Amino acid sequence: MSLRTAASSVTLRDLTVVFDTSARRAAQSAFYPRICNVVNSDSSDEKYAWLGDIPSIREFLGDRVYKQLRSADYELVNKTWEGSQLIDRHKIADDRLGFYSPVMNMMGTRAAQHPDNLLFQIILAGESALCYDGQFFFDTDHSWGDSGTQSNDLTFDATDPNAVTQTEFEDAYNQARTQMLQYKDDAGEFLIQPTITGLNNLMLLVPPELEVVANKTMRSVLVGGG
Repeated sequence: MSLRTAASSVTLRDLTVVFDTSARRAAQSAFYPRICNVVNSDSSDEKYAWLGDIPSIREFLGDRVYKQLRSADYELVNKTWEGSQLIDRHKIADDRLGFYSPVMNMMGTRAAQHPDNLLFQIILAGESALCYDGQFFFDTDHSWGDSGTQSNDLTFDATDPNAVTQTEFEDAYNQARTQMLQYKDDAGEFLIQPTITGLNNLMLLVPPELEVVANKTMRSVLVGGG
């Protein structure tokens, strides 16, 4: 029994290395860091605060005009997550590492991609979940400071929502892009400067049934002189 226990402890360490390596590899392809502000947490909850934009430059006529930066914040309570898998210790003791390596790889991938699933759930609930300003995340009347009333709840009427054409998708994209270029910050300035050479950070989030037409549309719009 002692020999089997010793062998088991070595193999468990090996399985842990396989899990950790898989999780790190999968984390590199995770989507959420591309549109989320990743903040490490060391307590049961976190309060996130930020400041508004600085005022625009004006001609210096007379006295200086001092403006105070606006502030906003919200609080998130951390949750504990788990994913457990039963493993026969006798197979581990018999050094069946190859048998469980795929299981550890899959568990590592699941763990690394879990934040992606949480992000997509939040996006899908964007018309019913409140954000920091008390409005739904996707709403028609967001306002902060001197931004004026702005809408990020955009719609496009396709002839058949279950069979969107490439032309319709392109029209919807152009409509949304035009709207985004008009967004203003709390100082009343455009978030995106009028002179635009590219939108390298622009991302389209589409359901699976629109993936093909979205891919074709964006290639035709952005490639080959489109």
